[in-house]
Amino acid sequence: MKRTWHVLLLLLLLAVPASLKAQFTYATNNGAITLVSYTKNDAAVVISNFVTTIGKSAFANCYSLASVTIPGSVASIGEAAFFNCIALTNITIGNSVTNIGANAFAGDLSDVESGDPLASVIIPNSVTSIGEAAFSQCYSLTNVTLGTGVTSIGGQAFEFTSLSSITIPNRVASIGDYAFGWTGLASVTIPNNVTNIGYDNYAFYGCASLTAISVNAGNPAYSSVAGVLFNKSKTQLIQYPPGKAGISYTIPNSVTNIGNSAFYDCANLASVTIDNSVTCIGYDAFLGCARLGSVAMGNGVTSIEAEAFGGCSSLGAIAIGANVTNIGYGGFSDCSSLASVCFEGNAPSTDPSAFLSDNMARVYYLPNTTGWSSPFAGLPAVQTNFIVFTGNATIGPVPLTVSFTAPGVDGAGNPISRWNWSFGDGSTSTAQNPSHTYTNSGAFSPSLIATNNAGATVAGIGPASITVTTPARPGIAGFSLSGANLVLNGIYGQSGGTYYALTATNLALPLSQWTRVATNVLSASGSFTITASNTVTRSVPQRFYLLQTQ
Repeated sequence: MKRTWHVLLLLLLLAVPASLKAQFTYATNNGAITLVSYTKNDAAVVISNFVTTIGKSAFANCYSLASVTIPGSVASIGEAAFFNCIALTNITIGNSVTNIGANAFAGDLSDVESGDPLASVIIPNSVTSIGEAAFSQCYSLTNVTLGTGVTSIGGQAFEFTSLSSITIPNRVASIGDYAFGWTGLASVTIPNNVTNIGYDNYAFYGCASLTAISVNAGNPAYSSVAGVLFNKSKTQLIQYPPGKAGISYTIPNSVTNIGNSAFYDCANLASVTIDNSVTCIGYDAFLGCARLGSVAMGNGVTSIEAEAFGGCSSLGAIAIGANVTNIGYGGFSDCSSLASVCFEGNAPSTDPSAFLSDNMARVYYLPNTTGWSSPFAGLPAVQTNFIVFTGNATIGPVPLTVSFTAPGVDGAGNPISRWNWSFGDGSTSTAQNPSHTYTNSGAFSPSLIATNNAGATVAGIGPASITVTTPARPGIAGFSLSGANLVLNGIYGQSGGTYYALTATNLALPLSQWTRVATNVLSASGSFTITASNTVTRSVPQRFYLLQTQ
């Protein structure tokens, strides 16, 4: 039978018209026919239905190729098969394909399957494996439907595409590093069977719009809390979504390791509290967190890896706990606002580049600690007693009340007798733990100079800047009907504020001629509603509403 089958294959190839033979090169192997190469550069190609494999680079760099039809006989699309086919806008993938090879469609692929402006790709249910970089740099790709048979998504498979959402099939077990890197994903759910999201857990690296990562409860390898990705036991924080709302975050007390790039490029994060349970801050952990101005580092930290806080340009001061023994390459490099680095223990092993380009920074260390010299890692180093003060907020809308806390003894254990606070807006206090309300917007630098019982001055180290923002103005976000009543949905309300709904049928009327239809006094800030009773009538062709505050 095998000999007969080979003869039939030969007859099939002999039956191919001469014009097609000139375009394609084929190879046979144990009954399989591979399309090895395509030698022309037409805009449209229909692959013959005896082909079982599209070979490596078969259509690579066919710049004019816009449309390809892959028949149901094809089971495998080889590595770089359509690499850099920059005009490719329409390709129909047959339902027998099980494997899409590495770099198979890498390049600027506008649309797969439908050819419409939505720039989408439909992966058939027959496909089980999507190779590395299969659709990498398909910049126009906005929508991907993954077939239910997919079990593996290779590294970089969809990186640098315009995906804003993705549904990962339940059978997927492995998602490679950077598989969805630098896409526009807003949220993602990891199903039960996924046990590997890359060597460094970088499957969603660089997704600046990502606000939440959810994990199905039955997953044996991963978990999530409030949209943050952890390993199953929650001892490693794997990824904090870069676009997650909120300006402050406290590391849960189950975490012992902040993973590599865990907070990479988080745009909103201004304050982080690292629990005493954490022993290691991974490399690039907070790299590029330009808004991060306050870091409360727990006493359990022993290692700060390479570039852990690199590029944290708002970080003005940092207290390094007594148990830190290692600071890696560029650990705090390019922190342009960094002024004070306070070490609470002996000098750790510190890479010479740890504070590279931190031109304002100075090192402070305590008496009776060892290993110090000046300069230290390129920075001036000064022996002094110091205390670390904290504030319960580093950013918020005006009026912002910040509660400051200072210890009662200095770093050498000497009792503090006097506290002299300056809050940066002209206000001062002599209390140990004062509370201060900032009533104007802006950036303010609080400072503390204390005196111990021996009369020696003690420097206070704390948040380098308190940012007070102008609150969003109250407004109307939408409407709803309740019978003949119109319900106005308000946002950004202030506690105790009074809001009036005004109406008119002519938008050009001065406000003094608008009619007040409802009043709402808030008991809490945030979202609110105002009900305008019996205002919905069919006899009025149009009516306008606005919000007036008092």
